[in-house]
Amino acid sequence: MAGIPTKFNENKEWMEDVIDNHDMCQVLWQTPPTLEEAQEILGGYVEMVELNDLNLFFHYDTSLIQLLVDEEGLLKGLPMNNLASRLSGRTIVGPALFLVEGALWK
Repeated sequence: MAGIPTKFNENKEWMEDVIDNHDMCQVLWQTPPTLEEAQEILGGYVEMVELNDLNLFFHYDTSLIQLLVDEEGLLKGLPMNNLASRLSGRTIVGPALFLVEGALWK
């Protein structure tokens, strides 16, 4: 895993290198997905998971990040998503979609 960024400018590179290259995570930066696009990526109903500054191990304004997951992932028996779980501070299963900066849902 890439080292934790020490400067704000390194966060985008770090997120692209670590999160976007994780087989169960995807990062969108510029354009927000429609609900239908998010459902297709996640494989079901969409749930937005709150991110907590204390749970992120990199320095990034969490108001600029949203995490979307499959709302029924546990019921479907989806596999644990260790990276999304670690970043959110709660158990996440199945695919995770991170919306950052211009891709945020309003």
